[in-house]
Amino acid sequence: MRNRLLSVVPVLALLGAAGYGGNYLWVNHYANRNLGLSAAGEQLQEKLGYHLYAPTWVPPRTDFGPLPIKEGRFRILTTFVDREGVGRMILAQERRSEERDAYNQRFVTGPDITTIEVHDLRAGFSTGGLGERRVAWFEHDMFLMLSSARLDDDILMQVAEGVK
Repeated sequence: MRNRLLSVVPVLALLGAAGYGGNYLWVNHYANRNLGLSAAGEQLQEKLGYHLYAPTWVPPRTDFGPLPIKEGRFRILTTFVDREGVGRMILAQERRSEERDAYNQRFVTGPDITTIEVHDLRAGFSTGGLGERRVAWFEHDMFLMLSSARLDDDILMQVAEGVK
């Protein structure tokens, strides 16, 4: 009986290593994804004639939403979902102007805003009215806000740091 058990141990070890290795490769494939812009985002960027920002890193099992990018009156929204299609986060961006900067400043500074840095720039970290966590900052050409009700704060910050 002991010999039979000993003959099974190498097989179990091999299967365990293969399972771990396969899972490691699968998770890292998704964990290190650089989605860039969706095809619709690239088309919109070409139409607008200026750079649109996108995350260079997203959490595991994250992809674009069913309507990946939407152009509003002021902001462009990029949506991200998990593998089940449930919303994970939204990246909002808009061109800077004096009027819009004055409006958006409330997301970067204020009594309920924690001052942080993104890309060595002053940024604001806050909780929205629906409980979503938000990171907001001004790049030289664009105001950006990344928000999520599902991601941990440290993951949200990691995504924000990778927005280019």
